[in-house]
Amino acid sequence: MSCPDMKTFLELTAITERLVNAILVDQIYFWQYEFQGICHQEFIILLPHTNKQFITEAKPLVGTVMSMYSHFRHKLYYANEVRNSIREGGIAFFFRCQPDNLLYINFEANYVALSNKLSPQGVFKRANEAFEMEKQKIKNFSDGAQFYMDRGNYQLCAFMLHQVFELCYRMAEIVLLGKEKLSHSIRNHHQIALAYVPQLKLVFDRNDEKDMTMMELLDSAYLSVRYENGYYITERQLLYLADKSQTLQELMEKACGDMLEAFGTALNTVTK
Repeated sequence: MSCPDMKTFLELTAITERLVNAILVDQIYFWQYEFQGICHQEFIILLPHTNKQFITEAKPLVGTVMSMYSHFRHKLYYANEVRNSIREGGIAFFFRCQPDNLLYINFEANYVALSNKLSPQGVFKRANEAFEMEKQKIKNFSDGAQFYMDRGNYQLCAFMLHQVFELCYRMAEIVLLGKEKLSHSIRNHHQIALAYVPQLKLVFDRNDEKDMTMMELLDSAYLSVRYENGYYITERQLLYLADKSQTLQELMEKACGDMLEAFGTALNTVTK
């Protein structure tokens, strides 16, 4: 993290103090970085896993604190969740939770995000392996969509396309943010990823009525095809979504590849 200017430093100090007074917290990190020409400033707030405070209870309190600082993003996680993710190749968390980014630590915490026994190269290797696995999953569902399209089973084709979209977004969330959002809503995933990959407007533009209608049709495919019998979609609509899915795959694979390449280049800054 580059050294913040005095104004930012004072804001970080004030936010940290307010957060510590508002919730039970183990660690607070602040990471400032540039990706695809956009400067990102993020708070990563790690909570203890305790029945004294659940993450759903902490979120509105943190939201109140951060409402005065809309230029900063913030994410809440359980500390043990982040630690386990890093062990499994969570390279985004690995860089966010570097000691240089630490603003606050509770010395009575049961978990710290980074273990001294972790090999940065090992984390990076597992991150790349996970990326390749996610790409293969996406390809399998894409092939499945084509299979059902060729056989005229438009409902199952739509379901497979929904999975292609969802897995693309989840892949990007893991690589770019550290953790995917547990949601089947394409709209939700798109909104999250758009802040980091602005080219996603080429896939779904919220100012384009047709795009929003098609997103809604895609979103309804998951529940409707699985649990209902009334889902209807035309071949033309499927071809439109299939074309969008190819654009999404290309954008997400490039964004994730670029981010992993940047992480790989930066490894020497944490291995000295």
